[in-house]
Amino acid sequence: MKTSSLNSNAVAVSAPEKTLLIQKGLLFCGIFSSILYVVANSIGAATWPGYSMADMSISELIGIDAPSAPVTVPLFFIYSLLVYAFGLGVWMSAGQKRALRITAVLITLKEVLGMVGLLVAPVHMRGVEPGLSDTLHIIVTAVGTLLCIFPALLFSARAFGRKFLIYTIFTAVIFLVFGAWGGSFSAQLAANLPTPGLGLYERICAYAYMLWVIVLAAALFRNPVNLSPSIKH
Repeated sequence: MKTSSLNSNAVAVSAPEKTLLIQKGLLFCGIFSSILYVVANSIGAATWPGYSMADMSISELIGIDAPSAPVTVPLFFIYSLLVYAFGLGVWMSAGQKRALRITAVLITLKEVLGMVGLLVAPVHMRGVEPGLSDTLHIIVTAVGTLLCIFPALLFSARAFGRKFLIYTIFTAVIFLVFGAWGGSFSAQLAANLPTPGLGLYERICAYAYMLWVIVLAAALFRNPVNLSPSIKH
């Protein structure tokens, strides 16, 4: 009877620890996804002679018939899968914080739209007449940016105290300013005109979000709010 009771207690203790291990593994996927995103950009640019990370958009790396597409499309596909895992990790770690649960949903939904832009609606290369896929790509990108990422930043802002609040607000401002700046090149892109600075503004915007994902994951690593204090450490 004593042996059975001890075994029962061991299982009761180990179950939360396993849950915590799963949570941390899913949160780590967020960190790795951001690193992979930056790496995919660099590798894609390196495989396309003449591509300019300062002047050409990120979407062009996965465009139809782009020299970089055979490399970047699989990498961005893996990136999306990692973001889905991260979204689940944020949800599991949110506990009773409704704002963090909404953040998890928005992060995941944004990457569902990203997958549409990647596999269903990639853009055409410059000089090729835009088609339906180009229009759809612009729509899903705009919706993902304005209705998913930006609200996710706002919902999460108060989750971890003043420092995280200030950092998230700063990220949101960068995201809006440089995102709008990059969006202002749409007419030049449609007319196949030079777009000096487009890639730089897009990457400042995107990389700011990637860094925020890493910071959010790190904050949740330190504070898995859905577990009791005796299990957290």
